[in-house]
Amino acid sequence: MKKSIFLSSLVIVLIFSGNVVFAQKKKSSTATKTLASNQTVALANSSVPDKKEYVAEQMTDEQALEMVTQQLEAATTTQPAAEEVPQMDENRIYTVVEASAQFPGGVTALNQFLTANIHYPKEAKKDNIAGKVYTKVLIEKDGSVSDVQIIKGLGHGCDEEAVRVIKTTSNWKPARQHENIVRSYYMLQVNFVPAN
Repeated sequence: MKKSIFLSSLVIVLIFSGNVVFAQKKKSSTATKTLASNQTVALANSSVPDKKEYVAEQMTDEQALEMVTQQLEAATTTQPAAEEVPQMDENRIYTVVEASAQFPGGVTALNQFLTANIHYPKEAKKDNIAGKVYTKVLIEKDGSVSDVQIIKGLGHGCDEEAVRVIKTTSNWKPARQHENIVRSYYMLQVNFVPAN
C-alpha cells in the first residue's frame, strides 16, 4: 500500500515537473498541449516540493517529456513483457551452434575419408614437411561445402591439397540452431604425415 502511494506521488511529481517545463517554454506542438492538459487535471489536488520544480527547470522539454512518459509507462505496466523468440536470419553463418554439422558417419568416417583421399604433395615430400593444416569449412543448409579457408597452413602444396579434398566431401548433416537448419562454420584439421 505504502509502495503504491509512493509511486503515485512520484508519478504526480514527475508529471508536474514536466508540466512546469512545458509551461515555461510555451511549445505549440499538439502532443505537448495534450500532455500538459492531461497533467493539469492530475495535479489539481497535489502539492509539489520546490526542489522538484528547480530540477525540472534545468531540463529541456524533450527530457521532461521522456522522463514523464517512462514513469507513466512503468507505473501502468503490471505484467512483464513476454520473452521474444529470436528471429532467424536466413543467410547468417553461425560459428557456435546448438548442434554442429556432422559428416556422414561422424568424425571417424571423416578422418578415414581424408586419409584415403589426401595425396601427399611432391614438394612437401621432397622437403620432408609434416604437420597439420587448420581450416574453416562453411557447411550450407543442404549439407554441401561452399567455402574452405586456411586458418594455419604448412605451405609446400599441403594447404591446396587440404582444400581440394575437403571440397570433395558432401552430404553433411547441417547444423541446427533453435530447431532451425542453419549455415555454419566447421573447424577441421588435415594431417600430413610423410609415407615411409
